[in-house]
Amino acid sequence: MDVLRGLVGGKETMKVIDVNSKIQALAFLPGEPLRFVSGEESTVQLRHLRNDLMGEPIEPSAGALAIAASSDGIWIVTGATDGFTIWKRMSDKDVPVKMKHHAIQGVRTVDISSDSKWVVTGSDARTVDVWELSTGERRQGLQSLKHEYNVVAVRFCPCGKRLATATLFGSVRIYATGSGKKLFTIPISVMSTFASPNVTLALFANAPQIFAVSQGQIKRLKSEDGSLISQWATRGIKHPASVTLSPNSKLIAYSINATVVLRDTATGDQIGEPLKHEENVSCLAFSPGNDHLIVGANTTLAIWYLRNLTSDNSLFEHTTEQGRIEPCVNHDQDTTEKPRPTTFSLPLMNISNEAVKPWLHGFVKHAEEALTAKIGSSPPVSDYNIFANRAILRGRLEDGENALKDAELSLALQISPIGQIAKAVALIRLGNYDQAKSEIKVLDDIPDSEEHKFLSKVIQCILLCLSGDYHGQILSVIHLSEDEERQKLLYLVQSNMHLHERIFEQAIQSHRRAQVPPVFPHHETREMWSISFIFGWKFSGLEIQIQQRKCEMLLNKGSSEAADLYIEVTSRYQREITLHVELSDWSFVFKQQCLEKLEKLGDEALKGGNYGEAIKQYTAIEPLMGDGDKIYDLLLKRSEAHAKIGSDNWTKALQDAEKAIRLNSTMPWAYEKKHAVLYLNQSYREAAEALDQVIRCLTLSNDPKSVAQRDMGVKPAEARKLIVDIIEEILNQPRPQILIDTKSGRLSNKDRQSEAFRASLEYKELVLSPFSHLHDSDWQRDIRRYFRYSTLSHTWEDNGEPEYRDLEKTTVASLGSSLPNMKLQTFCKKTREHGYRWAWSDTCCINKSERDVQDVSLRSMYRWYSGSSLTIVHLRGVQRQLLDIDTDAIPEDLDDLLQEFVKCKWNTRAWTLQEYFASTVVHFYTDYWEPYLPIYTVDPDVEPTNHKNFASIKRGMKLVTGLEAYAIDALKPGSEQARQKLRLASMRTATRREDMAYSLLGIFKVTIETIYGDDEVPRALGRLLGALLTQSADVTILAWTGVVSEYNSCLPSEITVYRELESLYVPVTNEESLETSVRIMKSRLRPADVEFAQKLHDSLLDSPSPDLHYGRLKLPCISFPATLNRDPITRNYVAQFDLLDQIEINTTNDLPRSRMFLVHPWFRFLLPTDPGISLEDTAREENALKLLAALKQPFGAILLALNQSSRDYERVAADRLITARLRDDVSPQSLLANVRVLYVR
Repeated sequence: MDVLRGLVGGKETMKVIDVNSKIQALAFLPGEPLRFVSGEESTVQLRHLRNDLMGEPIEPSAGALAIAASSDGIWIVTGATDGFTIWKRMSDKDVPVKMKHHAIQGVRTVDISSDSKWVVTGSDARTVDVWELSTGERRQGLQSLKHEYNVVAVRFCPCGKRLATATLFGSVRIYATGSGKKLFTIPISVMSTFASPNVTLALFANAPQIFAVSQGQIKRLKSEDGSLISQWATRGIKHPASVTLSPNSKLIAYSINATVVLRDTATGDQIGEPLKHEENVSCLAFSPGNDHLIVGANTTLAIWYLRNLTSDNSLFEHTTEQGRIEPCVNHDQDTTEKPRPTTFSLPLMNISNEAVKPWLHGFVKHAEEALTAKIGSSPPVSDYNIFANRAILRGRLEDGENALKDAELSLALQISPIGQIAKAVALIRLGNYDQAKSEIKVLDDIPDSEEHKFLSKVIQCILLCLSGDYHGQILSVIHLSEDEERQKLLYLVQSNMHLHERIFEQAIQSHRRAQVPPVFPHHETREMWSISFIFGWKFSGLEIQIQQRKCEMLLNKGSSEAADLYIEVTSRYQREITLHVELSDWSFVFKQQCLEKLEKLGDEALKGGNYGEAIKQYTAIEPLMGDGDKIYDLLLKRSEAHAKIGSDNWTKALQDAEKAIRLNSTMPWAYEKKHAVLYLNQSYREAAEALDQVIRCLTLSNDPKSVAQRDMGVKPAEARKLIVDIIEEILNQPRPQILIDTKSGRLSNKDRQSEAFRASLEYKELVLSPFSHLHDSDWQRDIRRYFRYSTLSHTWEDNGEPEYRDLEKTTVASLGSSLPNMKLQTFCKKTREHGYRWAWSDTCCINKSERDVQDVSLRSMYRWYSGSSLTIVHLRGVQRQLLDIDTDAIPEDLDDLLQEFVKCKWNTRAWTLQEYFASTVVHFYTDYWEPYLPIYTVDPDVEPTNHKNFASIKRGMKLVTGLEAYAIDALKPGSEQARQKLRLASMRTATRREDMAYSLLGIFKVTIETIYGDDEVPRALGRLLGALLTQSADVTILAWTGVVSEYNSCLPSEITVYRELESLYVPVTNEESLETSVRIMKSRLRPADVEFAQKLHDSLLDSPSPDLHYGRLKLPCISFPATLNRDPITRNYVAQFDLLDQIEINTTNDLPRSRMFLVHPWFRFLLPTDPGISLEDTAREENALKLLAALKQPFGAILLALNQSSRDYERVAADRLITARLRDDVSPQSLLANVRVLYVR
């Protein structure tokens, strides 16, 4: 979260935090000055003013448009577009639990009565409804209050006897809460447009008065009759988006767009400058202490520190009158509530009123915050009781250091028993038991009443017990008094001591010796209250609390015994749980937690293969579920777990499936489980009947899941046809025609592969499979898994390899024990070990006697390796394993360790280059078929180990190719980066020279016919390069120096010429130097020259792509006629040109006596504009001049000679690179005249 802060006069006035969610409603929790609830677009968060407003989501929800909190801080109500929800905060949890939800159209406003009994809602359904807060049921005898427009605000008066409502475009009405009788209507228009879902237009103060916004004015009205008390203007804005009143009624805040205005309600005077925000404000809320204003604006929360905005501190004080609620006229004959006491006195303690209620309900943190706020108020607090109380609270919150500081502050103000107790509690929290015991001894000298002396002795025992002397104090405490009533207290204290140590059985025995009811109600003495406040121990309902804690402990451990004990507890204390809300709440929440956690543990165990544990958890929670969908689903999962254990549990699995069928015979899922068990038991007839029931239920059911499965499912008869179709689809995809069946060791064509599948167990499982497999994609997945294959990448042995004819009528295992045969046998064995049935080797899986088969195989080989699930590489000559090399780390001596790999024959052969690039997953094996690198997983159904990803292999391939790993990974099949791929291929060799070309077909995705023979040796490379040039238009293929090809003179006869990079030929341009040249040309060129430069640019841009067919190359270029003279001494030729500088051509050959040309074919790399893009005139001129500047750079020229008979050209080989350069005075017009398309043989 981003946090912004504002300062005025050195004081922090505001803080803005982006919570990344649109804020729609805000409400502080009464009695908790620092905690509030924010209703957001997609969530409801419990937030704190400290810690930069970090929030806890209450529960995934649709967010909230309105929020209200009860005066005791226990209940929260949220309104949303889909209705309203009642939440309750349990004593042992901060995050509320959802208790009730009502679906009502657009609940935009809610409020809770001051006695926390009733909640009122206003909705887009134009109704106002009153509900009982504790049950969520409609108030008996009170129907919906109908309104003519959407209800935008509802508020109870402080005494709860009256109710104010405001509607969109309408008026304000006052009702009697109990009867729903409309008392009167205030004829003011509160709104003309609906600008925000959080509009607050009518408010009751703590005195019976109404504030409303009408026609650009804030009106203060009497609640008795609606008459006007006072009013003030809102600066011309008729309808502020949000209005709120401070708890002490002294301040009113309202928003206008992105501004918030504060006013004094007594005078109407504006307080300070308007509060500015970046976004429009949607909601406001004052803190319970009146001195913080929190503002929601889009996704930001702004906290304003109001005491730093004004020097008038009286605006933030709760006056005496503020604490007294003036009753309304009672129209329903209800009695008015009495004000709560300001202090709470107990033996040894005097508790501040602000902390009593949250402390009493178990909200220890909130009580501590209330005391902190009181201590920080003005004037400073000097009451030793408050510091002692906060020390005790902080001790219970395990904040021992701050607790000790508070205790010492309390003792510094006044030596007191409560101060000594607080210090001992703090020391215990800090683990200083010896020092704590010293402080405990001070309690021996309590100079007070007998009641206080007795209580101090009890507290001494408790503190000593908490200090580690459990065994010594557990008996001592019983002997502190012989009084019968006090004996009850002592046994209850003893029970709590046992409970603290989690010795539950002893705790129950001590409780029963106290002879008090096991649960509510029984009389609690003043001593019990003091002990409860100090230690958090309970005395009323202690026996059931013990059982509760035991249940919770077992559940936290994930023990299924938690459910058993819960059933026992709820059965034994059924009456008490029914009568007492706190117990029924616990029972409800724990049951849900128990169901959720134990079922989740069961699900995890089932998923993890711990089927016995899964059954144990499911069985434990079965009695808690009743007879609904939950128990149905549970039985299905337990049936599955029983089935997975094995044949010993199949009967139980079948029983669970049958039980689920009895619960719901219309759903298919239990029949599916029954079918699965019967199938495992090989009861095929019964399994088929169960499968028929699955199909019948799917056919008749309207359940969405059933409908979805019905659409995807097939019958067994249809399954066979579907399987055949899927097999045909798989086998017709690019994959080898012939594979080795590693199970039988025989060669298998596609028909035999299909027959093998139909005879397999996998086929039977699919035809009569559990219904979870009756889905087309699942079928394809299972069938594809069966047909996966591996490929072998290797170098051929000198004494030959087993061929197709050798295996046509025998098996791999039947071959002899020669080195090549053993290699094939081991390859098949490794394939089988890795979980694949099918294998392919180029030695024996291609019938080379059939030319068409061989041609298709060679052209498809790249795709076959790419489609394999695993390529096994055999590194002949590599003997050392690198098993201790990590997958990522590179040791310093790795290059030395990799020398065997780098120099091995496999890295020198032409075909292995494409096999490595094409393969997705590769495993390298040494000469002796040991893993060259670690193999961690061989299971084909999980992500397998891939040696291509190992850092050592990437380093090795860099040493072989000269390329970094990222550059190798970037090489994809196709014509891109053609020159780089040709360079890699130029470093490889092949037994047959034609294979230097054919091994690159897949790498370039080029298709040519594969022909072998003496006549084809000089042509194969030329046909490949010609097809590549035509396909890619990449003229860098022509950038070489050497012997010309017989296929076309512009192509080389050997691939080794590509070891030099094309950058020696293609001009090198620099953008900065080009721009400098363009500036110079603009100052020197005539307009006519600029125009010709544009024509030159357009002419080259529109020139055709190079194309080579049947040995004839169409070459667009800029040609330069040459006049050649031979030096009689050096025997080199000197060429002179009209447009180029003089050039010396080094060659030992005699050049033909015909017209000679130097050509520049590289212009496409210099064009700054892509074809097909139209440009403005200024851009065309700029690009044309850039091209002209680039053409003047040195370039590697190609020398052509005109064949007088054919009128085509032929390339003349030179011994060295011919570097040419345009003369400085060359004009664009002369260059344009030399743009040509030449045909080269």
